[in-house]
Amino acid sequence: MGLAVLMWLLAPMLDRGAIMPEKMPARSKIVVDVRELQRAIRAVVGVTERKPEIYDVVRLITYAGSLLVVAANPQHVVQAYVSAYFDDVEDAHRVVEITTASAKLFLKLKPDKEEDDARAAIFIRDEEVQLQDLSGTCGDLTEVTAARADSAFTTDVAQLFDRVRAEAKVCSNERVGETGEPIMFTAAQATALGAAAHQLDTDIIPVPLATQRHRARVYVALKDMFESYSFVPADRGVQEPLPGLPGAAPEGSNVGAEADMGSAGVVRDGDGFEYDTVIDGAKPQKARVRLARSNPTGGAV
Repeated sequence: MGLAVLMWLLAPMLDRGAIMPEKMPARSKIVVDVRELQRAIRAVVGVTERKPEIYDVVRLITYAGSLLVVAANPQHVVQAYVSAYFDDVEDAHRVVEITTASAKLFLKLKPDKEEDDARAAIFIRDEEVQLQDLSGTCGDLTEVTAARADSAFTTDVAQLFDRVRAEAKVCSNERVGETGEPIMFTAAQATALGAAAHQLDTDIIPVPLATQRHRARVYVALKDMFESYSFVPADRGVQEPLPGLPGAAPEGSNVGAEADMGSAGVVRDGDGFEYDTVIDGAKPQKARVRLARSNPTGGAV
């Protein structure tokens, strides 16, 4: 009699449909050091821009053993590296974006300065990204959840930096001045790089690249944790948008090569920037998912 009553009480819990839906929402998990993640966010957010909205985002890209934190504007793109203790990521979640404001919310977790272990989990779902304290050192606030952002900015940043890094390695083997290429930043670029160098406690050692049709193109690597690629337009009074953005000439390219129109309205320029064409007034499309490649850094220059 007692067993029958117990089974009756447990029946709802044992009902598979009650505790395990037919299709659980996909969820990915990455475990990182929260301080390292926050340093990376602080290092890149100075590059984001509120307008156009496609640049008001921070992109998170998972690689084998690491997390890339990426930000960009029409003349500057940066990426910071965060080591991952663990990752179990669905293919559809390997590239996600959150708004700059949401990224700054992740800075509100305050790990105890006296504690060495400050691990946190990044949970990624189809509609949101959540940062959750795992170490128990963040006080009362233990998790922050942000909605995933839509964006038309679909640049393959890893491919871009592979190409720019290779060019910078060639240039760094030559003494500065021999090539005659200038080292130049806009005020905004200098401010953003200064903030990144402060976060990573290091000096800025720029590598000038071939100017092509710009006043300057510059690569910067801060230790093995951060990379920057920026250029100064030929006309300081004109903020030349990259191809595919409202107001940009479809055939133009401000990274040194002619742009070409790909399939489905995608524009790719000579330095690997790729964009969905955006019609004025149209809502930006969700960013395409690009699978991660191994060894994204190739070592700092």
